[in-house]
Amino acid sequence: MCRYSFLKTSSKYCFLLLAALSLNNCMSEQNNNIRIHGHRGCRGYLPENSIPGFVYAWKKGTPVLELDVVLSADSELIVSHDPFMHFEICAFPDGTAITEEQEGSLNIFKMRAAEVGQFQCGTIVHPRFPEQIQLRTYKPMLSELVRIVDSLSVLTGMNLPAWNIEIKSRPEWDNVYHPEPLEYARIFARKLSEIKIKSDVYIQSFDPRVLNALHQFGPRLKLVYLSEDTDKDARTKLSELNFKPYGYSPNYALVDQSVVSYCTDHGLKLFVWTVNDEAEFERLRSIGVREIITDYPVKEKPDQNDPALNI
Repeated sequence: MCRYSFLKTSSKYCFLLLAALSLNNCMSEQNNNIRIHGHRGCRGYLPENSIPGFVYAWKKGTPVLELDVVLSADSELIVSHDPFMHFEICAFPDGTAITEEQEGSLNIFKMRAAEVGQFQCGTIVHPRFPEQIQLRTYKPMLSELVRIVDSLSVLTGMNLPAWNIEIKSRPEWDNVYHPEPLEYARIFARKLSEIKIKSDVYIQSFDPRVLNALHQFGPRLKLVYLSEDTDKDARTKLSELNFKPYGYSPNYALVDQSVVSYCTDHGLKLFVWTVNDEAEFERLRSIGVREIITDYPVKEKPDQNDPALNI
């Protein structure tokens, strides 16, 4: 029998994947077929949305890498949760701290990708993830990250991961941190085509405007609607789209048997975020959730000198 078990590290729970069997064996058992998505790579233990975090999670068997993208001034897709340099995560190129008051003005949409890459990220102790290893890194381009993983796959023979890519977009950010939805979708679809990802790609967003626009440019894209709305059920939330998406991705607290049944009955993939607690994982597994996004996709905190951190 293939199962996921858990280890407790301080106050956090992390997933012990592949306890006795390989991932392929796990995936073949349909009743226990849970795929783990590494949230922002391996945020529990390594800097978020960083190349070391993604590569480490993948090398350790994580089948899906979840990440966020924003747009630079030269229309590059930058792997970043925020469209600015968040003061809790990054510092100026010379290492000077960024204040909370300064962060919003450090607008990635106004910077070229080369300038974005000069900012230091990963060296600050994260207030919500104290076990995170500090590594000096930066916000990479999506094209760069995919190229590195592709190259490593060729060198090692490892299967490529699937990619779960969230487009960061809000109405109040239009023409400030990103273009208006139609232009944003046009640029994203063009860049994604240029990158030529060789494995499955899921495109997520909380912004229905961007998903509706993307569906025009890429009707075959696997588009997924994110939700954290406590006052809307799945049917109501999904009615905000003008097409049937590939999937639905609510916060774990919103997911019960009715959500699982709705997605099953309507042919929608259900991706649930962000599950870091053992009891919640088991609850979701028991009601039929099969795609779980977590900050702890690996079994334990890596050693600073772990060879898997070498890229």
